[in-house]
Amino acid sequence: MKKVAALIIAISLLIGMTGIVISDAAVKYDSIDDYGEPTNSTLAIIKGDGADLYAADGWFQQPTQDYLVLNANTIHGPFAALTLKGFFAANADISIFGYAVGENDPVFSEDFFSDMPESALAGGLNYARGYEITIDVSALGEEKTLIKPVVKLEDGTVIEATYLTIYYTTKAAEAEVKPEIIELTEGAGGPAYNFNGNKSVAFRFNVPEGKRLDHFTVIDSPTWNGPATGVGCTAQIYRWIKDDFDESIETEPLGEYIEEDHKDNANLDISFEEIIPAGDYLIVLTDFTGNIGGWGPQGVKADQEGKFMFFVNGEEVYPPSVKCKMTVIEYKEPEPTEAPQATEAPTDVPPTEAAPTQAPATDVPATDAPVATEAATKAPEGGNDSKGPNTGLIAGVIAGVVVLAAVVAGVVIARKRKK
Repeated sequence: MKKVAALIIAISLLIGMTGIVISDAAVKYDSIDDYGEPTNSTLAIIKGDGADLYAADGWFQQPTQDYLVLNANTIHGPFAALTLKGFFAANADISIFGYAVGENDPVFSEDFFSDMPESALAGGLNYARGYEITIDVSALGEEKTLIKPVVKLEDGTVIEATYLTIYYTTKAAEAEVKPEIIELTEGAGGPAYNFNGNKSVAFRFNVPEGKRLDHFTVIDSPTWNGPATGVGCTAQIYRWIKDDFDESIETEPLGEYIEEDHKDNANLDISFEEIIPAGDYLIVLTDFTGNIGGWGPQGVKADQEGKFMFFVNGEEVYPPSVKCKMTVIEYKEPEPTEAPQATEAPTDVPPTEAAPTQAPATDVPATDAPVATEAATKAPEGGNDSKGPNTGLIAGVIAGVVVLAAVVAGVVIARKRKK
């Protein structure tokens, strides 16, 4: 734990000297070694066959992470080799760097050591070492394959990058609309702000016309807990109405997002299953589990003044206490579906009369009457019944005539009703 404390102090010194948070260093990994302690790492340069695919303007730049996010964390070839450059800040001496491709065992080489930024060395990061790793990808094809830099400590422990996943494929990127990142705050250097202990923390923002929200981000959200599990919060999004916080949260939320097991200094990316089109919205964070927060900016971006607002327990705080951005995608709202028009029946066309029921043909042979049994033909004993053996037949004939008369009458009535 003393080593962890020393590492935290060193990072704090670096922040104080440079005015920049170390986690802003391009792509940050948050790895965990066998000691259960965090390892901060960065990726600043990506090359394909020696040519820059992306190079940050200096070592401490957030846009590398944005670059990969905009490309779905995928590097598209074909290339014979990829080169990744950055540094690891471990909690023990690093003996060698390496890389892993897919599920294969790591490949290590003494040649992967590289220079370190002077600011990191001056900040007292005793266990920070730079790397420049060249990875043979000539045998890889169109299937997306995981690629990650790793380090081996002097005690043999291997640490892999677990925070950000990078894939390689020879398949060309599909032509599609790229997401757009909109910075809501600017600058860095403010103190870290812990959301825990508050009832709610909220962000008011505007999704521009012709766009929809992909995700909202609290940049480099710290936990003060290292690799602790169970750290998170609940986020709900509301329409911003009547320019009022309380009125907005009294409406039904449009969507909900739950963050679980948040990693220290990883982006808190909040997204919703529902489509969030252009308009003014309010995201409210509640139910904080463990410590979770954000690093302070210098202020709100000039083009976001009046659009972006930060609230603590329903009260606006200005300047905002945390750095934020949002990612949007082009979107065209579907045209409203018109209700089908009722078709009026023509008034000058007389209704069609039902065809009269055809009377049964008289030449159809009647069904033979069942042969009477001997018991049926005998007169009942002990009585003078006037019903002879043909009484049932006569009753059947009479019933048939009545039914036929009813059918004919029904047809006449039906004709009258349709006229």
